[in-house]
Amino acid sequence: TLPFMWSGGPMIKIQTVLTFFCLILSKVFNVMHPAVLGMVVNAIVCIGEQKKDCPTSSEVYYLVGLYALLKFLADFVRNICEVPFASVSASSEIFIASMVYKHIQN
Repeated sequence: TLPFMWSGGPMIKIQTVLTFFCLILSKVFNVMHPAVLGMVVNAIVCIGEQKKDCPTSSEVYYLVGLYALLKFLADFVRNICEVPFASVSASSEIFIASMVYKHIQN
């Protein structure tokens, strides 16, 4: 469907690139936040032979805040990605419908 998504004016092309960029960014955040959650759990439990290597409580709070931020950004970017995608999708549907209509007329 990429050729149909790419057809149109320069604004549609910019929105298509923006849609793919948002999609990739959302996937990166979706991969990062479980990794940070694992760091939070390990910091809270502090599995280690030496307790002096354990993070302080303020460091754990920063990790929890980082996890919450990454989770929020993942959801936010995914939802924002829907805005340009709706326009690109509608443009593609219009282009395909016009191709079908022209074919029926001939």
